[in-house]
Amino acid sequence: MGKRFTVNTDRQNRNGYAILTKGMDLTNFKKNPVMLRDHWYSTLIGRWEDLRIETDGTLTAEAVFAETEAGKEVKTLVEQGMLKATSTGIRVIEMETRNGQEVITKCELFEISMVSIPANTDTMAVQFYDKNNQAITQQQMRNNFTNQTQPNTPHTMNETNWLQRLGAKLGLTPNADGSQIEQTLNDLQAKNQALEADNKTLQASLDEVQAQLENEGRATELKLVEQAIEEGKITPDKKQDYLNLAKSNLGLAKEVLGNMPGKASLTQQTQGGTPKEQSFEEMRKQNPEALKELSEQNPEEYARLVKQNTNR
Repeated sequence: MGKRFTVNTDRQNRNGYAILTKGMDLTNFKKNPVMLRDHWYSTLIGRWEDLRIETDGTLTAEAVFAETEAGKEVKTLVEQGMLKATSTGIRVIEMETRNGQEVITKCELFEISMVSIPANTDTMAVQFYDKNNQAITQQQMRNNFTNQTQPNTPHTMNETNWLQRLGAKLGLTPNADGSQIEQTLNDLQAKNQALEADNKTLQASLDEVQAQLENEGRATELKLVEQAIEEGKITPDKKQDYLNLAKSNLGLAKEVLGNMPGKASLTQQTQGGTPKEQSFEEMRKQNPEALKELSEQNPEEYARLVKQNTNR
C-alpha cells in the first residue's frame, strides 16, 4: 500500500485563502489521476489512487510512484521523510469573501504534485489554471474576481470579471456590486431618455426656424426678380432662370441684375432724356467677377446678354 497524503483542507493557507473540499470537482481528475513534480507536465512521477474525503472534510489520496528514474527519486525522498508536501493544480470556478477571508467555493481539480514547500501547514500547496488549462499565478487568478464581494455571495469567474469591467466603464469603484451597477445603468437610461426628448424639441424648433428662413429667402428672391422685370431689365420669360440663380446665389443675382440697364421711363422718353445705361463692355470692365460667376452659373443668360450687347 502506498503512502497516503493530505491533498486539501478547508483551512486558510499561508497565501490568505481557503479551498472548500466539498466544492472540488474530481470527475475529470479521476479519469487521469496524474502525479507531477512541482506542476511540471513533462515530469510524470506516478499516479494517485483512492481519493476520499475524510470525516473532517480533508481530501486525501494514496501515492503510487512510477518505476522511472524521476519516480524512484521522489519515492526515496518520501520514504526518507525529506519530501512530505503535495500541491493541487485547480481551475477556480467560484470565489467569495467570508469574514474578510477569500474562500474558493467551487473549483476543478487538474493535477496533484509533490512539492518541497507547501502553502498550507497541513502539507498542501496550490497551482492555479485558467479555462484554457494554462498555469496562472495567484494574482492572475484573483484578477478574475472581485476581492471585496458581499459575504456568502458567490460570483462565477466570467460573471465577476464582467461586472468588474462594466463597473470600471461606469466609473464605479472596484468593489461595486450588481445592485450599484444596475442603479447606475437605470440613472443613465433616464438621462438618455431626457436628452432624446430635448433633442426632439430642439430639432422641431430648428425645422421651424429653417422653414421660416427659407420662406423669407424665397420672398426676397421673388421680389428681386419681379422688380427686375418691372424695370425692364429682363423679360418675363427669363423669370424662372433668374429665380434659379437667386436661389443658388442671391448675392450674385443682386449684383448681375443691379448692373443691368433698365428701359427708359415714360417721362424720360417724352423729355428726350436718356437713362444712364451700362453697356456689356462697361460691365465687363467694372464688374468682371460678377459676369464670370454668371457665365458659370447661368450660361444661357450670359450668352443672351453677350448677344444683346453685341447687337446694340
